[in-house]
Amino acid sequence: EMHALGSKRGRQQETLKSLGAQSRELETRLNSQQAQLEKLVYRQYLQGNPDSLRLLLNGDDPNQMTRDLHYLAAIGRARSQLLREIESTLQRKQALAADTRERAEELAAIEEKQKEQHGKLVAQRGQRKEMLDKISAKISEQRREIGSWQRDEKQLSQLIDRLAKIIAANAAKPAPRRETVRKDKPAVGERVP
Repeated sequence: EMHALGSKRGRQQETLKSLGAQSRELETRLNSQQAQLEKLVYRQYLQGNPDSLRLLLNGDDPNQMTRDLHYLAAIGRARSQLLREIESTLQRKQALAADTRERAEELAAIEEKQKEQHGKLVAQRGQRKEMLDKISAKISEQRREIGSWQRDEKQLSQLIDRLAKIIAANAAKPAPRRETVRKDKPAVGERVP
């Protein structure tokens, strides 16, 4: 599970890097679009802001007036197009920022889960070590007991061997003679020794 979380975390970090690169690219594009808009607004400012009715009423050369109107219309269309692009870029940037926040929250949740899992693993390792220490102590105690039993067994075996030798030696000796004592009653007239 820790490995899976690590992989997921790595993927989220890569996604965040990609989102960061996209955000920087959009920022550059937005700066460029804003610079273009500034130039257009400046050109329009230099031309003044004549409306088409004023141009007609001035009585200037109709060809020049047509060119000026065409130029003003082109600047207006370019400005409108640029404003739409800027708005689109800003919307994409906002969506990207929201996605980045969401991914960052997911990454934080993954990291929190990793910490939690790591804590559990550390606790389990501690419990296992404690259990292994108890088992090791018990094995050492049992080995001491086994050693004691082996010594007792050896002493008992030696005692049995000595007793067997004593019994064998006693069995080999002739038994001492005993006088037999009569246990029956003497006959009438018989003398009791």
